[in-house]
Amino acid sequence: MLSYIIRRSLLIIPMLLGISLITLMIMHLAPGDPASLRYGLNPEVGGSARTQFREIYGLDKPVHVQYFMWLKRMAVLDFGNSFIDDRPVIQKIGERLPATLLLSIASILLIYSISIPIGISSAVKANSPYDRLMTIVVFIGYATPSFWFALILIMFFGVRLEWFPISGMRPWYVDYYPFFASLKDLAWRMVLPVMATSLVSLAGISRYMRSGMLEVLRQDYIRTARAKGLSERRVIYRHALKNALLPIVTIASMILPSLIGGSFIIETIFAWPGMGRLGYEAIMNHDLPTVMGVGIISVFLTLLGLILADVLYAVVDPRIRYE
Repeated sequence: MLSYIIRRSLLIIPMLLGISLITLMIMHLAPGDPASLRYGLNPEVGGSARTQFREIYGLDKPVHVQYFMWLKRMAVLDFGNSFIDDRPVIQKIGERLPATLLLSIASILLIYSISIPIGISSAVKANSPYDRLMTIVVFIGYATPSFWFALILIMFFGVRLEWFPISGMRPWYVDYYPFFASLKDLAWRMVLPVMATSLVSLAGISRYMRSGMLEVLRQDYIRTARAKGLSERRVIYRHALKNALLPIVTIASMILPSLIGGSFIIETIFAWPGMGRLGYEAIMNHDLPTVMGVGIISVFLTLLGLILADVLYAVVDPRIRYE
């Protein structure tokens, strides 16, 4: 297992290199000039200042030269400075990453705590009115765009009912709150973003869970367990559930990438100060160092999730061994 994890970890390096090169080329093909976006239409900034800006950041050099310059900085974990405010990119990402991870972890907990029970109950009551109702509800959720659902949540629960805040993570006055009051305020502000982020994954995983559980319940060892007089609850949760979780582990490896990718939209809609919103702002301002930094961190977390899924295979099913 350890040697397999090491080999998979080493594969992260070429994938990071390839994706970073593609990201750099796409940013150069995109319309817009970082120097023009930096100085705008300021008449006090002449052409010489714009030229100097390009020379300082190496934007006057060919793309392949810029890429190798970026790789040299990456060797010492230096993402460079942002074009917008000249702050180190690694510092800006370090400030935003905890907010994104907080939102993603809360979404994962919500997804699994709801989707697995729904999938199990639908499989146990297959073809019943309850199963048909849950199928309709789940497919509606699966077909609903997350950004549209986020806007509906804001309009209904935030604007009309005024139950939840609709933007931001920490208001300015939270510094005057006691610790538990500030924690409650944070949890209250997370409700709508977490619901919007979790919708599609929740619907998909509940269907996979239902399919996996139905397949397991048809196996001979389940009939044998029932014939031995074991309670239905013991049969479901002790014998069937563990084997039905294998497809869920496969899907679990893709939840983190989808949450990180979706965070660009959801964090922007809810003004959540996470890495997704930072990446969106960087793309809009043609902030190349920040885009590259956010992209590399996102890809690294994605590949880490895939490796974690492989490890979970062996945990869920002891028959699986990696040589």
